[in-house]
Amino acid sequence: MPLTLPPPLHEPEIPLAATNQPLPTEPLLLPPAHYCPKCNAKKFAYESPAFCCGNGEVEIATNDYPPELVRLFTSQDEDALHFRKYARLYNNMFAFSSLGGAVDAKTEKGIYVFKLHGQIYHYIPDLLPSNETLKYLQLYFYDGQHEISNRLGCFPELREDVINILMDVTKTNPYARFFRCLKEMNIDENTQIILNKNTVPDQRVYNSPTSDEVAVIWPEATSSSESSNPHILVSGKSNKSHMIMHYYGCYDPLQYPLLFPRGDCGWNQGLKKMSTGGRRQIRVQQDPVQSCAVHTAEDLLSKEAIRATTGRTNTDKHISARQYYAYKLQRRPNNLLLRAGRCLQQYIVDMYVKVENTRLDFFRNNQDTIRADLYQGILDTVERGENSAANVGHRVVLPPTFIGGPRDLKKRYLNAMALVQRYGKPDLFVTMTCNLNWQEIKQELAVGEEAQNMPDLVSRIFRAKLLALKKLIMQKHVFGEVAVMIYVVEFQKRGLPHAHFLIILTPASKIKTPADYDKFVSAEIPSVESPRLRKIVLKHMMHGPCGKLNPNCPCMKRTGNKEHCKSGYPKQFCDETTTNADGFPVYKRSSTGETVPIRRANLDNRWVIPYNPYLSSLFDCHLNVEVCSSIQAVKYLYKYVYKGHDRISFNVVRDGERGAVDEIE
Repeated sequence: MPLTLPPPLHEPEIPLAATNQPLPTEPLLLPPAHYCPKCNAKKFAYESPAFCCGNGEVEIATNDYPPELVRLFTSQDEDALHFRKYARLYNNMFAFSSLGGAVDAKTEKGIYVFKLHGQIYHYIPDLLPSNETLKYLQLYFYDGQHEISNRLGCFPELREDVINILMDVTKTNPYARFFRCLKEMNIDENTQIILNKNTVPDQRVYNSPTSDEVAVIWPEATSSSESSNPHILVSGKSNKSHMIMHYYGCYDPLQYPLLFPRGDCGWNQGLKKMSTGGRRQIRVQQDPVQSCAVHTAEDLLSKEAIRATTGRTNTDKHISARQYYAYKLQRRPNNLLLRAGRCLQQYIVDMYVKVENTRLDFFRNNQDTIRADLYQGILDTVERGENSAANVGHRVVLPPTFIGGPRDLKKRYLNAMALVQRYGKPDLFVTMTCNLNWQEIKQELAVGEEAQNMPDLVSRIFRAKLLALKKLIMQKHVFGEVAVMIYVVEFQKRGLPHAHFLIILTPASKIKTPADYDKFVSAEIPSVESPRLRKIVLKHMMHGPCGKLNPNCPCMKRTGNKEHCKSGYPKQFCDETTTNADGFPVYKRSSTGETVPIRRANLDNRWVIPYNPYLSSLFDCHLNVEVCSSIQAVKYLYKYVYKGHDRISFNVVRDGERGAVDEIE
């Protein structure tokens, strides 16, 4: 379908709020948070009623946490502080399954962040260890008389007194009770147990599962442990891995026993919606017939998309993974899940991948619904660089409706370039980065909590501030009348969210000469007459130091035998704003002789990142504003904001073997 563009805008010139208004004396504060009347979840500014509970349609019952675990997660006791620092290690030590994936443990600079590359897998080990090293569920029963000493040997950072407390806590866990009972048995290579995939009782009378419900001993041989089987078979010794699939209800409690100490079942495909009193209400209830069903279109597509692709309406019967975890991760009173610190970061990453897997499951099993035949033509194949006739025809397609996929990013890029064709090059490039010291973040933290361990809070407050900036640009015209604006949100490798804006102004508000640049952008340290702005710029808008002052700075890049800053710092002094030979702006940077101590170095105006004084004073964060003076930068900028994740695509095949192209794989 061709892109329909609005007619060009020709409004009269209006005052520029960013240059005519005095600098704010206080930072912008968001409206006070309020509570959802349906589910009592805290809602921040600009959040929709459906964000937490589907406007009253989602309700999930939970069990209370053991008092000792509550103390470890919330108190300021010495052992509790130690526990929260190493919460992820303690959880992994008591976990029944292993987490597979390429974990990046390097946190040399910036805040702590849990990073994992590629796919995530959960595995259950054999009942008997392959060597003398015990791991995961084996620690519960193998050499059970020495469980404490065995666990102490897992990680040198852990303490015996905390392990004793957690062993008492796990006495209420049905999985722990079951595996500990195996110490009374003689486990050999022929011993087999069966774990139930889904142990969800009726949520209207939500009870914790019992050890009899989660697993049984299976003395007879069985054929396989394929995903079509309603159970997970674990052998004493085997040559294959026992994988916990993302749609199993036991996926969460087996990997996160400290977050689900009662063995609460997580999301699975059998969670159904129920209708009460004429108004739909979602309550979690197991349907054994549907427990292994493939996702329906209603789970993963909006009603509009369903109408367009299938002609059906109002047929949403199951709760999706995204709806489930959106409910679970809300800030409600006594929601201890959000107090789990670094363990919470791993859990959120894991569950995000689970949500993405459910979306990919839908696309894989509904290729006809998404009209995959439209993407399998010869022209599409040639455009993607395919040079083998064997791959022309059938392929598994990842459509543009998969957010973040290559077709989605290409579609957005082409739409953005169409706007440039219509309205001209962008005038301003704005980058906004979250500030962990924003008042709205700090006031939500309990005593002893750190913002870096609250990724949900950081992301939601940043989104609210981002929308406030968007309103200032579009409605308050801080840069003048805006014809077109695009923006995209990314997450830094060191954990903080940031957004890139590309703004095209109307003809009357265009920045036409280098002399106009100074109305919007400054690249100098503010004078002492503006102490608040000066403090903000010195804190957020000073680059580096890098180069000879700090050769290990992340911005350093090697070209041949030389190392240089990829951003070109330190810049050159300049008495007035000009443009260089390539058409890029060279901002005014006066040689005043003033230096300020920044990160163990004395820096001057050459190290200032360009900023807008009005917006920096208002938002108190890293807010970079650049003028796009050259048409040469247009294509690069739009590709940059829509580049997507750092990724690589590859496929492993045998020599001479040709298989169907699978874009999801």
